[in-house]
Amino acid sequence: MSIKFGPRRLPSRRSIRTRWLAFALGLLALAIPALALASHQFTDVPTTHRFHDDIDAIADAGVTLGCGGGKYCPDKVVTRAQMAAFLNRLGALAEGTTPVVNADRVDGLDSTAFMPAATYIIIEEATVLAGETNGLNVSCDDGDRVLSGGLVDVQLLTHVTDNYPLDTDTWEVFLLNTGLVDDDLSLHVLCADFAPMHEE
Repeated sequence: MSIKFGPRRLPSRRSIRTRWLAFALGLLALAIPALALASHQFTDVPTTHRFHDDIDAIADAGVTLGCGGGKYCPDKVVTRAQMAAFLNRLGALAEGTTPVVNADRVDGLDSTAFMPAATYIIIEEATVLAGETNGLNVSCDDGDRVLSGGLVDVQLLTHVTDNYPLDTDTWEVFLLNTGLVDDDLSLHVLCADFAPMHEE
């Protein structure tokens, strides 16, 4: 057996460039998942997704856990069972759960700091003539706030076309009597005499 030694063949420049390119692409392929995970929590919700920040927020708060496998499945339908899980995690409705939000606090203050010292009802009597439209409004005392309003003793053929707070201290109602007789009714408005707010 004879062994021949000859000059070693060096790789061409093209071959070297191809190998370096393949190496660089391999590193990039390994880095992309890490970059993707650094920019968002779910692989199917990139930072460019319209609802990325909303999904991120409820994931941070523990309201959602995603749909498994590191995904959120943003386009899938939510079942009533899943909705119950979301709401329970959000508000701690089930015994032994901790809420991720505290709905009884506003700006860090307990809700009782915002409760009125006294509430009272103002009643405005009115008659809606047959076939006509009538508007009623009731205002609370100066400085007080309207909480809600509603009608009492409305006949079947008198329709409420609008019913809302006009501003912070007035409730307004619009009625249409489609009957053949006049309708006597009353608008009841609940007002609040608010206690002084918290000290700054």
